[in-house]
Amino acid sequence: MPKPIVMKRNLRLSTLLLFMFALVFISATTINNFFMPGSQPGQSGNIETPDRCDNCHGGYDQTVEPAFNWRGGMMSQAARDPLFWACVDIAEQDAPGSGDLCIRCHAPDGWLNGRSIPTNGSALNKGDMEGVQCDFCHKLVKPTSLGVNPFPENTIYTTQTYSADQSYLAFISPNIPPASANGMYIADRNNAKRGPYSDATGRHQMFYSPFHRDAAICGTCHDVSNPAFTWNAATQEYTFNGPGIPAGNFSNQNLFPVERTYSEWFISDWNMPSNQGGKTCQTCHMRPVTGKGAKMKDAPVRTDLALHDMTGGNTFIPKLIKHLFAGDKAVNPAALDAGIERARAQLREAADLELTVENHIATVKVINKTGHKLPSGYPEGRRMWINLQAYNGNNLVWESGEYNYETAELLIDGTKIYEIKPGLSNSWAAAIEKTPGPSFHFAINNEIFFDNRIPPKGVTQAALAAIQSPTIGYTYADGHHWDVTTYNIPGSFDKVEARLYYQTLSKEYVEFLKNENTTTTRGDELYDLWVMFGKSAPELMNEATWADSDDPENPEYPDVVEMFVEDFVVTRVTLNGGRTRADASLTVKANGIPLKGATVFATWTYGNQSGTVSAVTNGNGQVLLSSQGIKNATGLWCFAIDNVTFSNYVFNNEGVVACTGEQKNSWAFELLDRENSLVIYPNPIREMAHISYYLNEPGRIIIEVFNSGGAKVAEMADRSAAAGHNTLHWNPAGLPHGVYYVRMTTSKGVLRQTIVVR
Repeated sequence: MPKPIVMKRNLRLSTLLLFMFALVFISATTINNFFMPGSQPGQSGNIETPDRCDNCHGGYDQTVEPAFNWRGGMMSQAARDPLFWACVDIAEQDAPGSGDLCIRCHAPDGWLNGRSIPTNGSALNKGDMEGVQCDFCHKLVKPTSLGVNPFPENTIYTTQTYSADQSYLAFISPNIPPASANGMYIADRNNAKRGPYSDATGRHQMFYSPFHRDAAICGTCHDVSNPAFTWNAATQEYTFNGPGIPAGNFSNQNLFPVERTYSEWFISDWNMPSNQGGKTCQTCHMRPVTGKGAKMKDAPVRTDLALHDMTGGNTFIPKLIKHLFAGDKAVNPAALDAGIERARAQLREAADLELTVENHIATVKVINKTGHKLPSGYPEGRRMWINLQAYNGNNLVWESGEYNYETAELLIDGTKIYEIKPGLSNSWAAAIEKTPGPSFHFAINNEIFFDNRIPPKGVTQAALAAIQSPTIGYTYADGHHWDVTTYNIPGSFDKVEARLYYQTLSKEYVEFLKNENTTTTRGDELYDLWVMFGKSAPELMNEATWADSDDPENPEYPDVVEMFVEDFVVTRVTLNGGRTRADASLTVKANGIPLKGATVFATWTYGNQSGTVSAVTNGNGQVLLSSQGIKNATGLWCFAIDNVTFSNYVFNNEGVVACTGEQKNSWAFELLDRENSLVIYPNPIREMAHISYYLNEPGRIIIEVFNSGGAKVAEMADRSAAAGHNTLHWNPAGLPHGVYYVRMTTSKGVLRQTIVVR
């Protein structure tokens, strides 16, 4: 491989002061240690401001438009992220010049225009704070050797774009990177916008680019390595290259792994043709929607328009950004709020949770539904864990995975936590006079000590090892994309609840960033924000409940308050004799559990014909509704669910309709109990209680909360109320943990519910 050329970086080295590590043998790192091939500063022309893109790609439909959704995701906030900057400060203290590697993906406009020096980000301007900008992504070219067509079967690319790509690759040669990874991007100096549609009708120059549907484009910044450390076959560990010495080989497999999200997808079953069930990164993180990509009248309506939100699982940092940049026109609070909700939905789709209990043994199975390890991405503060609680009546009698929302402390002993622990090898730690073992000092880590994150579907352990993402300190069989944990629950109990939680920023990591920072106040500022906004409270990903009853497969639901119809799909069936019918398949869940024995009523329509059908859910909560056959039908079938009944409960949600070829997910049904009712959920309460009540006739209503001593601590309602179902919300913040009582007084009498505040 040709020796890399450090382009314009060498011209600026005279401006850098060498900082000496407290080492025995090794001098300080410099920016050269973090050099990566690809486009270099000054080689990519002008990056146009996102405001200019908004003129055509925003302001017309927030549900699909690129502008609003991009501004609500973390890609647009990558350079405003206070967690990122607190991390950069520690990296710069440990390894001067390492911030350059971070800035190239978080603020590519600044990096490409030479503003990443000083490498602490102090030279970046307001425009650079726009993060991963529209124009940057739409300049990207697939890394390819000169003379090699990356898409030889694509005639349109070959005739329209290939020559332009080759021209720019020749311009940056020999700095063509070996892969789309580690921020080694190729951003053309030509301002034509590259995109995945050959029939786009934009008002600017365009190049058709299959690369923008290729998952590898995401790998550009989601397969991260530390180039200052390369694999040493003799010592069998990653070793420091030496002061100011760049890596000699920029292949990922040669460099110390930090994140391997793209590679994990690449070796999984998700990396298959779409007609075989495969999915790209874009399938989940830029999900297809129906709409226009621009506001112009001649812009085509597409059914495969990629929603430009790049949604992940971060629900915490957007809250900090809203606060820090309040009033900044570039930061849209409504877009961030919408992004938070999309992230929550993404987390709920990331894993399935199964719970079984036999005698005193509870078994929890977590199934990874993503295309990468769960969780994946930045390794330090991110984690996922199982919370398991056993109850005897309303009394909590046993718990694993206890989390204290006031102190943000997770009780580690006995808790199943899914995480990765990088750190310092014995020899390297001795050389730099630090403690060996797991470490948050990511810029100088050179070993992975533990990794029990759940693999994606279809991978082998050998394949994971080959991409430098092996399971360490734990065991998964080849092909297993799930994990099973068993618990021995002592004592007497009649209900068990399992929950899977995800957290963006742990207490341990935010305290590290605060306490270790000796150069700026950004660690302190992040810590204060962390406290102010709830200490990165964990997000509930999924839950399951087991209750002791005569039918353990179908426990009673005396307090059913949430019912969902999921996977509501209508398909057309061709019968003999030219007749057709439509089948509606769906799953019914109550409180997150598949509901056996619920009756689903539905009305089907075809043109001016209609009919009613009903069916009872099986043990998995599934049901199939079939219409009657109609002669020579060629039109659109639709099913509307009128109501769902179970036991003495009636649930209704008018207008839940799915038609042929459509799919409707997670439709909530409203509880229409025939008697006055009062239900509080979740219970126990951690952050917010939902007080759900039903009145069968209008009248005065009083809802109060009392502590165990009988003192009133809150009054939720004292007013005239209409008949029907309603919900109030109560935050017990400031109240001590313990047992409380909610009392609802109506003309028909008094209802009480016991709740636990934790």
